[in-house]
Amino acid sequence: MKFLLSSIQDDVLREQDEGLDSLHLVIGRQRRLAEAIGGEAESQVELLGGLGEDVERAAARAAQATRGVTDIGRRSGGTGRYWAAIVVLLLLIVVVAAMPGRKGKKSGVLE
Repeated sequence: MKFLLSSIQDDVLREQDEGLDSLHLVIGRQRRLAEAIGGEAESQVELLGGLGEDVERAAARAAQATRGVTDIGRRSGGTGRYWAAIVVLLLLIVVVAAMPGRKGKKSGVLE
């Protein structure tokens, strides 16, 4: 009976050792995976930090360019006057071209 009990205990201990070995392997893989994820997270944080700095620089440049364009527009009095002159000239050309009695006559302007 003692031999049978010793044999059963040996089998149980062997199974426990095998289970602990398997658990050790699983925990080792989980640790390596966690370390890899941690490294990736750190690199992503660094990339995002650099991206934030780039965005801030681009926003500052865009604001500076906007101020420059606004200053130029203010100094030139705006382009509204130029567009108004262009529209008036185009209307004048259309009116002159549409005047009755102008068909077939040479105006001498574009000859």
